[in-house]
Amino acid sequence: DEEYDYSNGTRGQANWGNLRQEWRACSSGRMQSPVDIQSKELQPVCSLKLLQTRYKPTNATLTNLDHDIALEFGDASSGSLIIDGTLYSVSEYHIHAPSEHTVNGKHLAVEGHLVHRSEDNRLAVVAVMYTIGSEDDPFIDQVEHFLPELSGEQDVQVVDPSLLNVGGKRFFRYVGSLTSPPCTEQVTWSVLRRVSKIISLIFSFVPSDLGSDVAATNDLENPVPAFGECPQCKN
Repeated sequence: DEEYDYSNGTRGQANWGNLRQEWRACSSGRMQSPVDIQSKELQPVCSLKLLQTRYKPTNATLTNLDHDIALEFGDASSGSLIIDGTLYSVSEYHIHAPSEHTVNGKHLAVEGHLVHRSEDNRLAVVAVMYTIGSEDDPFIDQVEHFLPELSGEQDVQVVDPSLLNVGGKRFFRYVGSLTSPPCTEQVTWSVLRRVSKIISLIFSFVPSDLGSDVAATNDLENPVPAFGECPQCKN
């Protein structure tokens, strides 16, 4: 059985912090994600640097975790992301439906998280938002044919993370947490402003995270998200 879920039951989101001692941040943390991004409250920060990526095609494993679908990359050779001089190696990509972050109180259809870890175990996550469209995102297109029969783990051979096209300076930045247990804090989030497309067929294979109040977002005790774009900055 899953250790946690998104139901109204004893393993649901409201009780995550009580299930294991190392998950206490899920209930008592002060910098929990996801958050609602209010566009009128954003602070433009020209000092935010470009998201520098160095991704490479790599072997990966696709896993159905019941509460989400995860794509785990082989090793550190899969590539990296550089934020403020720190190198974070890409480790996995997983998707949630509907989106966990909201923009002006609204969910999007799907949200993807590209998770990275530094040598000293700091975490950085790039979030990609999706709406339903007639054409699939090039990155998702690499694995879509594995989804209809996916029940456990599936080797998907070579996957290219660079097709997510996450580089650049159009993103929202804040420091929060992992959105599921252990809800680790001090996670650097970069939520892309660009919205990608995902076909409805793929959407139907993404487990829904909506139990009851799972859609609720958190109030952080840190500044509102900044975004890396202003008249003096390149887009």
